[in-house]
Order: sequence, then structure tokens, then C-alpha cells
Amino acid sequence: HFVTARSSPDVMTVGLNTAREICRRCPLAMSATLLQDLVQYKNSKAKGVAMAARSLLQLFRDVNPALLVRRDRGKDAATAGSLEAPVYGRRHVAEAVADAHLLETMAGVELPDDGSDDGSCSGTGSSGGWINMPDYESSDHDSSSDDDDNDDER
Repeated sequence: HFVTARSSPDVMTVGLNTAREICRRCPLAMSATLLQDLVQYKNSKAKGVAMAARSLLQLFRDVNPALLVRRDRGKDAATAGSLEAPVYGRRHVAEAVADAHLLETMAGVELPDDGSDDGSCSGTGSSGGWINMPDYESSDHDSSSDDDDNDDER
């Protein structure tokens, strides 16, 4: 409803940017016909509307170029090969983890365990360890806020 020829350019810009953000999070929310209608605003005289439409076009060039008309796909779509369109319900399972070999090399290194769970770091010296801060009693802090609440009720 926001992106019509009757709306002001500012409202159209907000509507196009909102549609772009929704489609960035969920690319399947846009149909091909609606996308084509929105992309046609790239030739608008209002600069904000044209830029918002171009940003929506660029998003779909990256995410799902199959929804775009051939002339809107750009030069990179032909050279990039076939980019799989997102399919609802399909899970993307990673087959390998980047830099997994680093974890394997670190598996042989054991961290020192001195049995203390106080959060202090032993063996790092006084400059690199945790600094123990005194615990503040919550009753002193809460009583001052209770007094403030009682003043507001009066």
C-alpha cells in the first residue's frame, strides 16, 4: 500500500526499503510479479525512490536472480553460473568447518586446572589476571530505589 504512484516519494522510499529488509531476511516473501513491479521504480524521477528500487534489485541479484527479468539480472548472472534459489524447508548442513585443523592441534594442549572456581586466572601474573571486585550488598541498593518508588506513590 505504501509503494504506489499516488504516494509521496518519501513514503515510497520507506516502503521499498522495508520490502528490501523483509526480503533480505526471508527471500521467499517476494513473488516474481511483485518484484518486477517494484523494480520498475528504478527509473523514477525521485532520487530516493530510484535508489531504494535499485537496492532491492541488487539484493535479488545476489539472493535469487531467477525472480528477475533477464535484463535486470546483470552481467554477473551469466558468468556466475547457476545460483540455487532458496527453497522453503531445506536445511543447509555444512560439510566442513573452516579452520577445523586448528581445533585438532589445540586438542593436545591441556589447560591448567588447579581446582579453583573463583574465576581468577592463575599463572598469568598480576597484570593479566582477573581483578576481584567486592560484592555490593543488594539490600542497600534496593532500599534506595524502594524509597524512590514510595515517593512517587504519595
